[in-house]
Amino acid sequence: MPRFLPCFLLPVAFVFLVPGVARAELKSAASFSAAQAKAKSEQRLLFLMFKSVDCRHCRKFSDKVLSTEVFQQFASDHLSLMIYDVDAYAALPEAERQLALSLEQKYDVDQMPAIVVYSPEGAELLKTQGYRGTEAEKIVAQLKTLLP
Repeated sequence: MPRFLPCFLLPVAFVFLVPGVARAELKSAASFSAAQAKAKSEQRLLFLMFKSVDCRHCRKFSDKVLSTEVFQQFASDHLSLMIYDVDAYAALPEAERQLALSLEQKYDVDQMPAIVVYSPEGAELLKTQGYRGTEAEKIVAQLKTLLP
């Protein structure tokens, strides 16, 4: 099973604007099973992320990675996103909340953002926790090496 790598990656559903250019919206699946099904049927990487509203590293990751055109384009073309906001577990259906908690425990999430990337078939390819300022282009380049 892959080990957590030095922190550098993560995703959230936002619309980001650049002067005069509207960017695509990154959308999380409604459930982990829906994200898995999309990944498998469309041959995409499943990008699982745990984030928190109060996490300054999550906000930095959003600003420096998720909001960039290079990441948004890559996500639109190659990722199935499942983003769990740990502050909003109470709003999830009970089964999904229990699954989120079990995944958080399975991956020993103690820093956020925390990301796990899976192959379309469900094999774990990459795990990371935290964010240390890696540029979006480098993150996308690493994710491209994992494509089926």
